[in-house]
Amino acid sequence: MLDIPNSVGNVRAATSNDGSSFWVIGSALGVRYVPLGNTGINNQNATLVSNTVTNLRTIQTFGGNLIIGTASGQVVRAGFLTGFPTTTGNAMQSLPGMPVDITVNSIYMTSLPGGPSGINTMYLADDGTAPTGIKKYSLGTNGQWVANGVIDVGGAYRGLTGTTNGSTVTLYAVKASTPLLRFTDISGYNTTVTTQTAPYDTIYKAPTNFGIRGVQVVVAGATLPIRLLSFNAARNEANQVNVWWNVSGDNDIKNYIVQRSTDNKKFEPIATVAAAGKSTYDFLDTKPLSQTTYYRVQFVANDGKLTYTNVVVVTPRKSVKFEVLPNPTQGVVVVSFPAVTTLGNLAVSNAEGKFLMNLTVKSGTTQTNVDLSAYPTGQYFITYTDDEGNKAVKTILKK
Repeated sequence: MLDIPNSVGNVRAATSNDGSSFWVIGSALGVRYVPLGNTGINNQNATLVSNTVTNLRTIQTFGGNLIIGTASGQVVRAGFLTGFPTTTGNAMQSLPGMPVDITVNSIYMTSLPGGPSGINTMYLADDGTAPTGIKKYSLGTNGQWVANGVIDVGGAYRGLTGTTNGSTVTLYAVKASTPLLRFTDISGYNTTVTTQTAPYDTIYKAPTNFGIRGVQVVVAGATLPIRLLSFNAARNEANQVNVWWNVSGDNDIKNYIVQRSTDNKKFEPIATVAAAGKSTYDFLDTKPLSQTTYYRVQFVANDGKLTYTNVVVVTPRKSVKFEVLPNPTQGVVVVSFPAVTTLGNLAVSNAEGKFLMNLTVKSGTTQTNVDLSAYPTGQYFITYTDDEGNKAVKTILKK
């Protein structure tokens, strides 16, 4: 999928929130976004979304954000990027209360009874900062992460994952090579780990001249849950906010709750959309706030389980007007817009949220042709971004 040249460091980990969008990190890569269908060769189609922290070790998706571990610097060691960014200029932030002198090779996050709702417990694999081992942290009611001891003090762990059943956490971990070990922590939320010394369960030993560098849990034979393909929000020409999302297989979903926030912390519901077995859903916020607003959608499953989309920021600036003709179309459409002074951008995606093309609008240009002849009939989205970052989106029907 990806081939980042050695000149920008070694690739160490990658993650995806939906199987269509990927984020990759490495020793000197920063965090790079690569959409499905692109190779990233020579950094083409690989967007550097954040380079404020280097020497990155792990990247994973938890709670609607990218969670990232690193091994250097004095600002972030266990950090996050809000939502799932696809553009440049995002600053990585430290998880509140986390020390900035630890080594974070791998992370397992979970939710345990007795703690705040959502993710409230975290385990880290540390092989560089004494005491090394598997370190446990819990999220306090004040929003700060606090330490809860170390499993296998002195162990130099690189890979880590786990499963949770009630208050029991089963961890699977590996050091620099082999073996793969299993640990069980029954201490529960915000309590010092109960398993701190050997012996441990050995699950697998690699043969001579072979080693294990990472470990992940994959549920075999499980029914696939709903798959989020994309989520977007943008102001339209009437200064309202279009919110739309694309999914695959929502038979296990009861409804979708559109939420917004002014601080990206406290979200309030503004609409409920019933699941209807469709691939594309939308909502129009006819009374948007006059300040910067954060949007997300909460998925409510039939069994009550809650999941969330990424968070999209909508600024109070009014989106620029543009026209697309003819609509419907059988092939080529002409996109007209006010002339930009520097560079603008046109992005085209299909109804499933798959990115199809990206066109640069040069200075002084007022029209650009978009050729949809090679694509099947159906619904498409054209998003125009001017040189000041204002966005607008149009829905196009291809016959």
